[in-house]
Amino acid sequence: MQRSVLMLSAVLLFSLTGCATSRPVPPAPRYTAPDLVVDKLWGWEGTETPVELFEISDPKRFTLRLKPDGTALANFDCNHGSGTYRISAGKLTFSAERITRISCPTGDPRLALQFGNQLLAIAGFYLQNGKLYLEMPMDGGTMQFQELHH
Repeated sequence: MQRSVLMLSAVLLFSLTGCATSRPVPPAPRYTAPDLVVDKLWGWEGTETPVELFEISDPKRFTLRLKPDGTALANFDCNHGSGTYRISAGKLTFSAERITRISCPTGDPRLALQFGNQLLAIAGFYLQNGKLYLEMPMDGGTMQFQELHH
């Protein structure tokens, strides 16, 4: 029995020592070059704010495309919107021009409104691990998008 206790103590000491010497994994790099974002179709996966985190079940229902000519196109469930955007390294702002107002039989109008309001509040962006993150000012929240392929 005493031998078992010694063996167990040695195993625990070895495992704790191994854990103590491991180094933390650095976060993935963030990219802020505009050409990595423009002319791609992005699907909204969700938003994290200081008070909530919610995910979108189907990112294809809420999409964003930044055209090279400065036009922003968005799908709000079954509605569509367009406007303009300004982009530079790590900075992004939108202004809305047109939004259709069709009643979506399967959609959530509050979610479509939230998507549009959040886009208009965006002040910056970055790409990390293949995802696009749009940031609201003063830690107001971060929208997350995945690139969609046709």
